Amino acid sequence: MDVSGSYAVSVPFLFTNGGTGPTINCRMRVQAATDGSGAGALTVATVFGAYGNSAVAEGSIDLPPGVQFIRTVFDSNTGQAVTVAAVAERVTGV
Repeated sequence: MDVSGSYAVSVPFLFTNGGTGPTINCRMRVQAATDGSGAGALTVATVFGAYGNSAVAEGSIDLPPGVQFIRTVFDSNTGQAVTVAAVAERVTGV
C-alpha cells in the first residue's frame, strides 16, 4: 500500500482463533519498502496472536515517519483456523 505523503501511519490489527486454538500462535509482520514492487522490503514490526480456543488479540502499530510503502504478512500458524485483519490508517493533513 502506498502511504507516501502521510504524516503518520498506524496499522490496527485483529487475530481471532477458531474453536481449536493454534499450538503456535499466528504472527503478523508489517514490512516497509521504498517502492511499490516490494523489492527489498524490511520488517519494521512483528506482533503475535494469542493461544487458546476462540482467543482474540488486537492492537495497533504506529509506523515510523518516512515509510513509503507497506504490506502485512500473516504466517506461522499450525493449520488451525485463525481469522486475521489489518488495515492502514493514514494522516494526510494537519
